[in-house]
Amino acid sequence: MLLSTFAKSMSYIQVMTSKSFSIAPGHAAPHRLRTATAILLALFGFCAFCVLLLILPISVPIGPMYWDTFIYYDGINRVLDGQIPAIDFEAPVGALNYYLAALMHLVFPHGQPLLLIHFSFLVVSVPLVAVIGLQAARQSAMAAWGVVLPFLFFAALPFDTIDVYPFPGVDGFGYYNRHAAALMYLASASVFFIPKRRVQSAVLAVIMLALFFSKVTAFFSIGLVLAFGLLAGLIAPITALTVASVFVAALGLAEWSTGIVSAYLHDILFLVAENQGGLLPRFLTALSLRFDVAVAGGLLVVVLAASQFRSRWPAPLHVNGRVLSRTLQRTADNDWLAIGICLLAGLVFETQNTGSHAYLLVWPPMLRMLLRLRGATVAHRTAILVLVALATLPTLTKTGHRAARAAISGVGYDQLQTRNLGTLGRVTAREQFLRRADLLREFYPTAELPHMMADRGEWLSALTPSEPDFQLLWLKTADEAIDAIRSLEDQRGRRFDTIFTLDFTNPFPFLLDRHGPRGVAIGADPSRTVPDMGDLARTALSGPGLVLLPTCPDMIARRRLYDIYAPALRGHERIRLTQCYDAFLK
Repeated sequence: MLLSTFAKSMSYIQVMTSKSFSIAPGHAAPHRLRTATAILLALFGFCAFCVLLLILPISVPIGPMYWDTFIYYDGINRVLDGQIPAIDFEAPVGALNYYLAALMHLVFPHGQPLLLIHFSFLVVSVPLVAVIGLQAARQSAMAAWGVVLPFLFFAALPFDTIDVYPFPGVDGFGYYNRHAAALMYLASASVFFIPKRRVQSAVLAVIMLALFFSKVTAFFSIGLVLAFGLLAGLIAPITALTVASVFVAALGLAEWSTGIVSAYLHDILFLVAENQGGLLPRFLTALSLRFDVAVAGGLLVVVLAASQFRSRWPAPLHVNGRVLSRTLQRTADNDWLAIGICLLAGLVFETQNTGSHAYLLVWPPMLRMLLRLRGATVAHRTAILVLVALATLPTLTKTGHRAARAAISGVGYDQLQTRNLGTLGRVTAREQFLRRADLLREFYPTAELPHMMADRGEWLSALTPSEPDFQLLWLKTADEAIDAIRSLEDQRGRRFDTIFTLDFTNPFPFLLDRHGPRGVAIGADPSRTVPDMGDLARTALSGPGLVLLPTCPDMIARRRLYDIYAPALRGHERIRLTQCYDAFLK
């Protein structure tokens, strides 16, 4: 009885939806104009809200790996100093991340760092979603809002879909994954909802350039969707040729003017070599993390495929080239294959970037399917709607729940007090974590356990970088180190124009208005992202600058970074700067 009632309700909704968006020809233009105007107003309001957040002196609840944010500020400082990513310093991601972050910092110098970095790609993505939304409005208001609203929801919330620590906080990591997932979503929407070739060519060219220069794994993953679009006739051959030509021309211009493309490709090849491993474990990990979406999406593909092959088999292929092309397009342009390809693209991206919004790109083909779901039985429509909900709602609800939990819990958090960290210190935390950070500050200088674990090549905990007390300890000890650096300069009558830290992140040049040394890696993970020291880094580090080594706690990653750069520090004096920082100076 319950299932029957639910099925009838779904049927009623479907009928009402189809009626609501069946517009008489004479009223189509005013309807599209109203929808387009509403979309532009919504995007303007969203941008105004983001600007307000960046203007207000907001502090956010500290979350896992907040120090990832400092990588961007190291990059901002270097870019504004004239350094070029991949040429003057090694970076874990593409140059566009740092140029957009630098632009946002120039416009909003007092913006909360986590929000500023999260919103930085809106410079690119908001104009794109506006164009896509206006193009989708030519079909219906439902199509336009169905594309725009999910983008706004995820663009507003700096949260991933998985919890890497049980206590609520704002995710200070994975920015580039979220940015790339949003661009992949827009690329998918462009394939399924932009009918005009010139508009589609322009949008896809911008998206592919942005993906290449931000997150190359997303660039290759979305290639599966674009290949499907070309095969299914959703992307015309002339569009593909135009996008490829613009892309190659832009890369050629960038390479001719700066040499950044070849340097970037060199970095990519190094990262690929350093991160080699079995594909099967990566796929299994990605599937296990998003098993709900993968299973529901897979079942939806099976149901749609079974329905199609039960109703009609693919048309036989003909020898004539034009007829063959059209037959291939009709065979390929079906919902089950479109959704399946997008699921595969999301899975491929997720194998390299676990925890992001990789499956957002599945929604556009699902939306297209729902908008043209006609003539099916009530049971079939019900099954489709249920599976679509199961495949899409987890990403929505998990992200929304994490945001709501952080907002509610953050009301009772205490403000971190610092003297020298500026906007980077605008975070709040539970009182117990602030207290634990102070206890760890007293414990680590004389503790033996961190040394014993580092001697055995192990971290203190598998979740150490995710723990709020560790992140707060890092902020507190960095604050002390800045006071000590200024005191050291006064004592020795010298200024350290270049500062480097043998640690994952190095915000000190930004905080002290100094230079970062050229030739070194930012976001320095010695197991994945740090190459052997080159001549540029050796020259920079062996000079009269200051090199810092954090010691609270002693960590295997910090030891390995010291081993990599130690040859450049021969002849340097090692002093105890604070109880938690050593310094090397010429």
